[in-house]
Amino acid sequence: MEDVSARKMPLGFRLGISAAFIAVLCLVFFNLSSLSGPVYHIALAITAAFLTYGFNETTKYATASGESPGWSFGLKGSAATWAAIYFLLWLFVPRDATQNVRVYLVQQGIPLDEDFTVTARIPRMELQIKRGHHGEASFELPAGISEISNVDIKCPGYKVVSKAPFAIVNGVVEIEMIMDAAPPPLPPDKLPTTEIFPMLPPQSEVEATPAVPANEVTLFYRNLSGEFAELWLCSFYRHYKINADNLHGSPWLKIHLEVSAGFTAYNNFAPETGWFGLVVRDKYGDYHYLTSANLYNHAENYFTLRPRVNGRYDFELNESSQ
Repeated sequence: MEDVSARKMPLGFRLGISAAFIAVLCLVFFNLSSLSGPVYHIALAITAAFLTYGFNETTKYATASGESPGWSFGLKGSAATWAAIYFLLWLFVPRDATQNVRVYLVQQGIPLDEDFTVTARIPRMELQIKRGHHGEASFELPAGISEISNVDIKCPGYKVVSKAPFAIVNGVVEIEMIMDAAPPPLPPDKLPTTEIFPMLPPQSEVEATPAVPANEVTLFYRNLSGEFAELWLCSFYRHYKINADNLHGSPWLKIHLEVSAGFTAYNNFAPETGWFGLVVRDKYGDYHYLTSANLYNHAENYFTLRPRVNGRYDFELNESSQ
């Protein structure tokens, strides 16, 4: 009787064929040429190991050697086979051409000196996650990519305002950020007081008839400071009225200053005389006196809050947007 077991392939040969098949799957499905540097070489090494095991019957005869001034090497058996296969894979399955792309976080065009995490999802590549320091991170991306569409930035206290896709210009991607923090809640006993003003305009001047009726006055405001703030307007007319008549109430009007390059209009002024003190409350809850002015002298007033200079807010208050 024929021994059926004698016709079976040796276990080692069957395992070798399986390993070679897995190696081919690695080449096809993992797309080795598109992997990043370290991952690419690790994948080559693993694929070469599977193929080496696939040729387990012949590896015992393999040898590999080489020498160069000052050093030499010699490999035999499986090690020699693995080295030869690794070299052939590196030669015939080269990595795609790449470019080094630097990601910069900016605020109002100024580099943002903050640490952050950036996650980029690039087609045909593994997920790219980088830790950025002082507003900068680097990626190694395929050379043919001219923009990045799917990017997630995690930077405590800030949020992205740039719109995707982000263009790669000379190897650089700039992403505009703004502060994502409002001032802390204001307790009732922490409202600003008129003591913040160096001096108050004379009451007789405050009570003079305004040049423009209140219902025709508009304050256009914008915040270019790069951080969330509040504009507090103190009506000096109301302040004197409250004190003279012993009335309850507050002379203050609050306007939220969201960071924005465009102007926002406020035109809900009370029928008063238009003298206001302008104060900014920052993200820490501190108040900063800016100026005092009569907003009813003109039908249109344009207020711009700019970044701080030596700790003091820069600002503009004009009758024109220019």
